[in-house]
Amino acid sequence: MTLLRLKVLTATAAAVGITLGFATFGTPVQGAGSNAAALLAARSKPKPSPSPSPSPSPNSGSWIHAFVAPTLDAACASPNSQAQDVQATSDGGLVVAGSTQVSTSSTSCATVYDGWIGKLSPDGQLQWQETVGCYGGAFYGFKSVQQTSDGGYILAGGEEGCVKPQCTSAGFGTLNCAAAVKLSSSGKLQWQQFYPGAFQSNANQIRQTNDGGYVVAGTTQDTSNNTYAWIAKLDSNGNVQWQKQIGGKCAAFAEAHSASQTSDGGFVVSGGFDYSSNCTASLLAVRLDSNGNVVWEQGYTVGGHAGPNSSILPTSDGGYALAAIAGFQSSSGTSEDAVLIKLNSSGAIQWQNRYDVGTTCYFNIFGNYTCSDFGTLSYAMRQASDGGYVLVGNIQTIDPSDGLPVLSSWLVKTDTNGGVQWQHDFHAVWPATGHFLAGSFYGVAQAADGGFVAVGYREYYNLQADEVWVVKTDSNGNVGSCSEVYSAAATSLSAGLSASATSLPVNAVTNAGESATGGGGVAASNLGLVQDC
Repeated sequence: MTLLRLKVLTATAAAVGITLGFATFGTPVQGAGSNAAALLAARSKPKPSPSPSPSPSPNSGSWIHAFVAPTLDAACASPNSQAQDVQATSDGGLVVAGSTQVSTSSTSCATVYDGWIGKLSPDGQLQWQETVGCYGGAFYGFKSVQQTSDGGYILAGGEEGCVKPQCTSAGFGTLNCAAAVKLSSSGKLQWQQFYPGAFQSNANQIRQTNDGGYVVAGTTQDTSNNTYAWIAKLDSNGNVQWQKQIGGKCAAFAEAHSASQTSDGGFVVSGGFDYSSNCTASLLAVRLDSNGNVVWEQGYTVGGHAGPNSSILPTSDGGYALAAIAGFQSSSGTSEDAVLIKLNSSGAIQWQNRYDVGTTCYFNIFGNYTCSDFGTLSYAMRQASDGGYVLVGNIQTIDPSDGLPVLSSWLVKTDTNGGVQWQHDFHAVWPATGHFLAGSFYGVAQAADGGFVAVGYREYYNLQADEVWVVKTDSNGNVGSCSEVYSAAATSLSAGLSASATSLPVNAVTNAGESATGGGGVAASNLGLVQDC
């Protein structure tokens, strides 16, 4: 196995850490300081939803905490950090996973991304934090974290340049490899595994299964640039027991975003695939038995497009809840909106809702008056204790300081039929100019007190960098007297998706999960609390 060095970082002392992280085929984390047009075009990396969390003891009220990596030198740009996933832990606290930029030597600026994991107390204070990484490569950040039955943690994502020769290819150089990392309850490395595809691979979500192993959802790519949905069943040490890849209908394109185990020991997977002769992307749900054989496949299409992110969870009535992003056409153009779909046990649609802001008119950066259909993006979903659902992502709104669109973090709670009960957008204001600071939520969990915890990133105006943002709300999405909580205005509409049985090619995959060798690397990394609201 590759030997990775991990450095435990206290919340108060400066320390030296290591590098590893995850990205979809090398896509970098969105940087700070983007202008309004770039913010509208940018779609940060999708993040699948967490599985049900252990119930923490009642805690903490509500708060907003932000953590930022220190700048190593005045000549260096400030490092970027962000959170991708969160889960309540059995001790009443939280575990948060994501990425942070680090330097590759004591004299270089922070240029590569490491996987980052932080253990938080019930009131949101860092108890310990670690970066995970390698010499000469990067992880680009953990996409998925879960506390395991032994009190440790399982994380997944992808690396680039850490593992040789498995994750390199003649003529193509450094490639991405899906990765899984197991840590102890105190954050010590227990094992790691890498899963090379024919060309590249990436893990989007990992969840522990009833037998103590794991199920992984992700993507794999071949040298012809065909992309496949990848689902793997691992044993308790991360070794592959079986794995399947699913292709598309038109060009070979499919991807798996999320996987959950069902009550009968099988699995349900969500993702996307190309549909019909025009290669329009559509949503995908696949039901597998315990050996990875397909029980049913369903595609969900709309007049625009669907993707690039989805999450699926079994519901108490034997069906499933599917959250995703879909494109819709209107007189003002195309809008990307969050959708929430309730499926029965066979994948047929029972109800569906779309969350849209509507047409907004403003003067663009060229001074032209324009009208656009503002949308919402959903990156994570889970069922709440009352049977409703909570989604997080971002929402387009107008910055009153310059009248231009900006992305704000978005948290919405629905009833059992997907109707909006309440919603809020969260953003800070740069005092010097009055500008909204962009951000997005990527992960969500529910606390034992009925409140919710949302994590993601927000621009940090003092350093012009992205920071890890952790927001704990009450049961109505409020955060006491904190001034960064605003009412949001997305309305619930019928999504208009149609379901159809698919017959996508499903193939067994071999020669993955190989042991890999490589060296460790050290880089400064110590996120510090910069906001306690």
